Amino acid sequence: MRFADVIADGGIKARLSEMADSGMLGHALMLHEDEGGGALALTVALAQYLLCKDHKDGDSCGTCNTCSRVERLIYPDLHFVFPVNSGTKRGTDKKPTSDTYMAEWRALYAANPYFSEQQLYNALGIENKSGVIAVAESRKIIEKLTLTALEGYYKIMVVWLPERMNAEAANKLLKILEEPYNGTLFVLITHAPEKVMTTIASRCRCLRVPPMDTGELARILAGRNGISSEEALSIARMAAGSYGKACDILYGQTDVSEYLDIMRALFDSALSKDLYGVLEAGERAAALGGREKQKAFCTAMSSYVRNLFLVCNGMEAIADADSSTMDYFLRISKRVKTDFFDRILPRIDRAYMLIDRNVSAKTIFCDLSDRFYVYM
Repeated sequence: MRFADVIADGGIKARLSEMADSGMLGHALMLHEDEGGGALALTVALAQYLLCKDHKDGDSCGTCNTCSRVERLIYPDLHFVFPVNSGTKRGTDKKPTSDTYMAEWRALYAANPYFSEQQLYNALGIENKSGVIAVAESRKIIEKLTLTALEGYYKIMVVWLPERMNAEAANKLLKILEEPYNGTLFVLITHAPEKVMTTIASRCRCLRVPPMDTGELARILAGRNGISSEEALSIARMAAGSYGKACDILYGQTDVSEYLDIMRALFDSALSKDLYGVLEAGERAAALGGREKQKAFCTAMSSYVRNLFLVCNGMEAIADADSSTMDYFLRISKRVKTDFFDRILPRIDRAYMLIDRNVSAKTIFCDLSDRFYVYM
């Protein structure tokens, strides 16, 4: 994949190619993206640029044998590590590594380079489990990077979601991260840099992959999918500038309408002091299939509350809301307590964290819905 083909913020594409040209990449990068933000596609484009012998004008040629193999993720000196677990597709392997699922990883990337964590788990057959990067993976990483590059100079190790790395695996990688072999480049792609172990993060140069401008993303969505400009802009806003999330919304993989129905039921019940209705909305949130959907609901709720805050404070011009949601916000804005936002947002963040730690969803959303009832 060339930089020109990546759907992501233009500034970060230019910066990565400039860093490669000036020799300022260092030996370890950590790219922080919002889910579906294009960091994996950018990393493959960067690897292709570094490995292509005919690159020019800030991009790889896209036609040589090297570019072809990098694009298909089969170049011998380009390696990938990602969270895995034992699953239905590899039932006999009790301690799988990324190599175990490499065929599924390549197929998923070929279909959609902007995939989410849950989509990866679905592809690997571990949709009801949490993926982890364990110590067996660290041993594989060291084995691969100890060898001399088969072609060219670079050996590139891409670690997708290092926040899923356990302490034992992280500790085993410290030495090679601090004193890598010649030609080694680590690229870590994280959705939550605060969860990456400090000893790992401190050895990397961190770069933010910012969300795309919603207007630019809307133009791409409209041009590629034949939808109206208004619909494309609405989807771009709901996706918060993430192309991957926008595609999920567009193709029905993220049920935004269901999230909105639950949130409106929660707000209406809390405002009318209907405790039964509040608890029922909480049960609907807990019944969303899988922890990743529950986390996505928390993220959507946080955005929903923040946009309501803007409307309540007379800043509706910068709120990301379609006409229906804006009308609803304007109707309820005078009924919301002024301290509601400061009190509820930390609770939504806490709910997200507890879901990630595998706490009972029913307990989490029962408590959260009660907070709405009390705070509103």
